[in-house]
Amino acid sequence: MNKTKIILGILFICLILVIKTGLTKTIDEKAAKKYFDQAEVNMKVVRAGGFIDLKKIIYLYSQAIKINPKFAEAYSARASVQAMKGEIKPVIDDYTQAIQLSPKLASAYNERGYIWLALGNVKDAHDDFNKADEINPKYSLDRQMVKDVGNKIPKWTIDMKKNWDKKITLSEIVELRDAQKLKAGISITEVFALLGPPEKDIGSGIHIFVYTLADKSTLMIGSVADKLQYVYHENKDKRTLIVEAKERVR
Repeated sequence: MNKTKIILGILFICLILVIKTGLTKTIDEKAAKKYFDQAEVNMKVVRAGGFIDLKKIIYLYSQAIKINPKFAEAYSARASVQAMKGEIKPVIDDYTQAIQLSPKLASAYNERGYIWLALGNVKDAHDDFNKADEINPKYSLDRQMVKDVGNKIPKWTIDMKKNWDKKITLSEIVELRDAQKLKAGISITEVFALLGPPEKDIGSGIHIFVYTLADKSTLMIGSVADKLQYVYHENKDKRTLIVEAKERVR
């Protein structure tokens, strides 16, 4: 009789622990989702052309990950914000982690493909693009950009590879002819893939990414809702519009 009571007592304790673990997991997932949703709301503002400090958004995604380390979508979303800041290595790390946690997360393959392309890794870029398309056909890409780059590795990636863990300067690397390849309406991720990370964002209301070119002139790229709107080239006192969307968002 006493043996039966002991066994029943152990089973009861185990049941309580299982229930408690499940409740804790549910609570943690809800708390992580709350931070994630706050970050997503802020990102909607940014994509609509509003200005919010990207560090704040990264913090919110990071809190979601801290609470729920298996939150694949949070890793992928944080990577996209870090890409906007030109922080390439953390972007690769986050997309890779997202894919490991959720191998069917097509968006992570798609965006990581652009980053591989930016680093001159054409083979891995193609592999990621094809994987994204395989999982979700909506990620069928404009292959022309990949074809245009081909095996011609952008000059800035050479310096990027040498300074993988350092903040690089693109001065004396990017040239005007590189910017002339840009087209209105392409994503900012594609811009970064072709030119590298910008030096700074001076926009207020919209993003205005600044590059210093090899000849010390300046390139300013306007972006709204993650799409390229215009490109200005400034050389001394002369400003020239070299790319503009047909219907500019203001």
